[in-house]
Amino acid sequence: MALSIGVIRGSEIRIGDSLLLVGSISQNVVLVTVDGGPSISITDKERKEILPEVFLSLGKIVGVGSGNTRLAFEAPKSIKIKRWEMVKVPMNVSHESKIGTTGLHPHEEADNKLRLEQSKLVVQE
Repeated sequence: MALSIGVIRGSEIRIGDSLLLVGSISQNVVLVTVDGGPSISITDKERKEILPEVFLSLGKIVGVGSGNTRLAFEAPKSIKIKRWEMVKVPMNVSHESKIGTTGLHPHEEADNKLRLEQSKLVVQE
């Protein structure tokens, strides 16, 4: 049975250790990239293997950009697939162990590290 996830342009989906990014959505095609690689056209006509043992096809599209576009994932249960939501470290967090465990992109990790350093300055003053 396939896992169906609703997407819009810019949606990010974690597939194991890989990141799928939804590019454009048109009437019959969704363009995606995996880990910054080349664009892959996904349609409802066939499923495509986007990673080893991970297949993707297009589900229902109801109004482009409406959030009702669905991607259908087929993969072994051992491969975790989930919507990737960015977790921001709050400004007042002062525990260094939070850095590096948030799952953020490197540039966001750097932003959070800067916020952490700024919060230490405030606490120490």
